[in-house]
Amino acid sequence: MKANELIKNKGIEYAKDIVESAPDGVLAWNEGYEFVCGMAINISDEDREKYFVDMSDLKRLVESHELVEKWQGLNAAKIKVVLLRIFGLTTQADQLEQAVTDVESCQ
Repeated sequence: MKANELIKNKGIEYAKDIVESAPDGVLAWNEGYEFVCGMAINISDEDREKYFVDMSDLKRLVESHELVEKWQGLNAAKIKVVLLRIFGLTTQADQLEQAVTDVESCQ
C-alpha cells in the first residue's frame, strides 16, 4: 500500500502514531505484523507493495503535513511558496512546494 493511501484511509493522526511508535530501522509497516530486527521475512514484491507501507515515504508525508500546518494550511503554504520564490529563497520554496504536493496527494 502506498503511504498516501494509508493517510487517505486512516488519517494523518494515525500515520503520525505509526511514525512516532516505530522502532529505529524499520523499513516497512503493516497493521497486525510485529517487526523483529534482524528477522528476514520472505514476501513477494507484489504482496509487499499491496500490504506494506514504506516507512521512509510515510515519514516524509507526515513531515510534509507538519510543515504545511506550520504555515497555517495548504492555501497559506501555496502563497508562501510564491513569496519565497519572489525573494529568491529557492531551496525553501522547493521544500515547501514538495510538502504541498505531498499533502495534496493524501486528499
